[in-house]
Formats: sequence, C-alpha cells, structure tokens
Amino acid sequence: MSSSDIEAHEDRLISSLGQAAAMNYLSCEKMIDHKLTHELGSVLAESSQFARFNVQAIRLQQPESWHALRTHLLDVIAALEEVFRRIKSPMTNRAPPDVLKAQLPIIRITMGSCHTRMQTVRGVLYEIYSRRLSDQASRCGLRQVMDRLSALEEVDRCMEAKVGQAFTELTKIHLERFLSTEHSLTPQMLAMYKQVLIEYAELRGRAATQLCMDAAALIEAGEHARDHLWPTMLDLAQALADQRQAIVDMCEFAVQDRQLIGAAAASPRQAPASTTSSVPTTTTTTGKSTRSRKARVRTPDASSSAAAPARRVMDERSAAQKQADEILKGTRLESLPVAELGGDFIALAKRLGKDTTDVERLIGDSRYDAATAFDSARITMQGWFGSGERVLQLKGKLRAGDARIEHLDTRLRLLQRIEHDFKRREADALKTDPQPRAPHLERLLAMNGLARVTAPRRLRSEDDTGDRGRLFEVRIEHTPQSNGNIPRPWFVHVHAKRPVTPDALRALDYKDLAAVHLKTEREVNLGARWEEMMRALGNTEAKVHRATIGSKLLGQLWVAGAGGQR
Repeated sequence: MSSSDIEAHEDRLISSLGQAAAMNYLSCEKMIDHKLTHELGSVLAESSQFARFNVQAIRLQQPESWHALRTHLLDVIAALEEVFRRIKSPMTNRAPPDVLKAQLPIIRITMGSCHTRMQTVRGVLYEIYSRRLSDQASRCGLRQVMDRLSALEEVDRCMEAKVGQAFTELTKIHLERFLSTEHSLTPQMLAMYKQVLIEYAELRGRAATQLCMDAAALIEAGEHARDHLWPTMLDLAQALADQRQAIVDMCEFAVQDRQLIGAAAASPRQAPASTTSSVPTTTTTTGKSTRSRKARVRTPDASSSAAAPARRVMDERSAAQKQADEILKGTRLESLPVAELGGDFIALAKRLGKDTTDVERLIGDSRYDAATAFDSARITMQGWFGSGERVLQLKGKLRAGDARIEHLDTRLRLLQRIEHDFKRREADALKTDPQPRAPHLERLLAMNGLARVTAPRRLRSEDDTGDRGRLFEVRIEHTPQSNGNIPRPWFVHVHAKRPVTPDALRALDYKDLAAVHLKTEREVNLGARWEEMMRALGNTEAKVHRATIGSKLLGQLWVAGAGGQR
C-alpha cells in the first residue's frame, strides 16, 4: 500500500471518528435538554447562575440515566481529543490536510460544549444524591449530616455570584476561539476567574472526603436503622469529587483556548509585521460587550521591548504537556525513599510533613468498615502523591520523543510501588473485616484475593425432598495475608424459593432466589432463631450480620467456583 493510500485511510478514519463523536454529543445534548424540560421542569440556566430545580422533581429522578449521560460525554471528549491530536500530528508525519485543519475550530467548540454539559449532568447528580441524603437524614434525625449539607448550601449561596461569573467568562472563551475574535480576558483576569473556580472545586473535594469519613463513623456506630444512609453518603461524595474534576478540566480547557486565541493573534498571517500582538498589553473596557485594543507601532528602539513580552506569554505546549509539567513540578516523589520504605504511603506522607493521624486511625481500626475506610484513604493518598492512572493517561497523550515521557515513566513506577503497598493493606483489611459486605467480596475477586470458592452445598431446610433443598452454602477461602496468616473463611448462604438440586442452583435466575447473604465463620450457624432467643434473654440488640449479595456478584462467584471444587 502506497503512502498516499495510508494517508487517505487515516484521513477517513479521523473524519469518521469526529463525525461519530459529534453525533454522540448531539444525542446527549438532546436527551439532557429533554430531561431538563420535561422531567425537571427547567431549562439550561444562564451560565452566570446556578440551576434551580423543583425539589419534588429531583426526588423522582433516578441517577442511572444521568450516569449514562456522564459516561457518553466522557467518551465524546476522549474521542474529540484524539481527533484533534491526530489532525495536528498525523501518523504519517506529514503536514495536516487543509480540509481537516478547517475542522479544528469546530472540534474545539464541541469539546467546550461537552465540558459545559458535563457541568449540568454532574450538577444534577449532586442534586439527586444531596436531596436523597437530606430526606434520609431528616427522617433519622441525624443532625451532623444535616449540618454538613447545610454547610454545602451556604458555600453555594456565598459563592454563587463569583462562581457564576467565572463560569460565564470561561465559557465565552470557547466562542471567541471558534469565531477567531479577540480575547476578552487578559491573562490576569483569566487567572483570577480560574482561581475562583479552583477554590470552589477544592471545597467540593474536601466535602467529599469529609462525607467518606462521616460514612465510616456511621458504620462504626453500628446502628442498623441507619444502614441505608452511608451508601447515599458515599454516592454524594463521589458526585462532589466528580464535580471537582469537571471544574478543573473546564478550567484547563479554557486556559488552552485562551492561549490558542493569543497564538492566532500573534500569527504573521493574522497581523501586519509592523504590529505586535496585544496579548500581554491588552487594554480592555470592563463591563462592556465590546472591547478595544491598542496596537503598538514597532520602532527600532521599541521593537525588542515590545516583542519580548509576547514571546514570554506565548505558551506552545499542548494541554497534555502542561498537565504533565504540573504533575512533575508538584510532589517530587523522586526525592523520597520510595523503594527503601517499601512504598509505605503513610511513612512517605510523613516525610512530606503530612498529617496522617486521621488516615491511620481510619484504616487501622477494625471497627471501621474496611471498604469505606480505604475509599476515603485512597482519596487522601492521591491528594498527597497523585494518581498512577492519571499519569498513564497523560503519558499516552504525549508525542513520541517528548522528554517528559521518561520523567512520567519514573513517576509512574514510584506511584505503582505506592499503590501496590496500598492495595496490600487494603486486601489484608478486607479479608479480616468482622462484618464483610458485598464490596469487600467484589474487590477481593478483582484482586485475585480468594484462594478457593466451593461449589454450593445443600444444608438441611424445610421442604427438603431427596437431593433437593432450598438452602445452600458456598465456602470462600482467602489467600494468605501479607504477614502469612490465613484469614478465617467466609460463607455465602443462598435461599431458593423452591427446592432444587445443588447443580440446578447455579442455573436459577436471581429472581427465583429468596435471599443471598454473606456471613463470617463466627456467625455462619446463627440465624433468626438465635436472634429470637437472645432477645428473649434480654439482649435486644442481638443481630446476626448478613450482607446481601446481588445478582452480578453472585454470577461472579459462580464463575470463580466453576469446576465444582470441594
């Protein structure tokens, strides 16, 4: 195949990917508008205002469809980033064709629209989980949670004007970039608005971490009447963390567009040779829809002083390069004895002067739910050192030969060492949690932390006929802990609605099961009768720990136990 054929194939591939991404975005846009108008009785508010939703309409919303929209928008952004990168740097190392270069402004403004729509989607998810948690906490009389939600509302009220204006100005940059007009923000103004949004984003991030801590404390309290609260708290924490990331992404995208506008203004094809770009010396009339710019006439005496600032302001780095530089200039893991300390994230954090008291208390006390505790600890750890997954993504966006790749490789190896030790601690804690839940089992399956899952064994129950029964037991044996100890096994009890054989149990649909519970070895032989007896003896708090196992996880267990090991 000739090089021209390869180039033609690449052009068609890029064009098709861009068209598919654009169609996906338009579908998402239509669905979001429909849901806002017909389900929430709202329309997209002016970007200078926070959206207002009817409380009852929010109560009726299910988050799954909004999560699906979030996933679609993330896919669109990723696809458009790839299209943009391929047009700028074709695989065949040739100059980009003019027909594709002409599409770059459309791609950029579509990406900007995606970031704006993502704010809406994540905002609705926050409203759903916030309202759900508020209702649940109000019914339970949980004052601490109500206070936490009130504090978030107060932050929104106090920052609404500033945050709304910042969103408006940053969103405007995308249109200016598309129209190739003069930029309305000086670098100083852009930095100011970005700082407002980053401050707001970090407040959301800290609130997410605190909710994780609150959820762990609620689980520790062991009040089963409030068991439904902590999953909603974690859902809201995730929504807040997502909001934070969306705001950060939008800020970075706006900064890049602002620099692209500056690059266009500085281009010799755009401006006469006798003038310099006004990017560093723009004179703007604030508060007006029109902007004026004073062009500087270059003279022999003034040329060097006028040109120098323009060269300093122009930043030709790609978004990935800037993000990589920011990561590499942040926490300098390379200066820490990561290998010598075995990747111990607590010891390394102390070397950085971090306060590890709360994290150590959270992950070191068996009274805390291990899955929740390590969710919170992971957020804190990534705040200290960064995310290996994020570094890997950035590395993939850099062009071959970029010197940053080698530095990112080094950073990635260090982060992987730290994350490996973190997962070791997490696995040990999950295996020894006195009250394991479905997330514990799900994570251990993903970590290959189970040594053996037996085939279902029939236990004696009412209505047994021959080899058919309604109660079955699956034994789960763990791999050794990092210290060599073998954790005690867990057991899953499966209750069928009708008598079946052990072999037929696997084939039953989940709706044909009355219950599926995870138990520890200590409580495997205890049940409702034991609870009744203990209550009759005056122990009204006696309760056997039973964690519900859903259909997906049960299917994974059947796969893990395939082969009928006994």
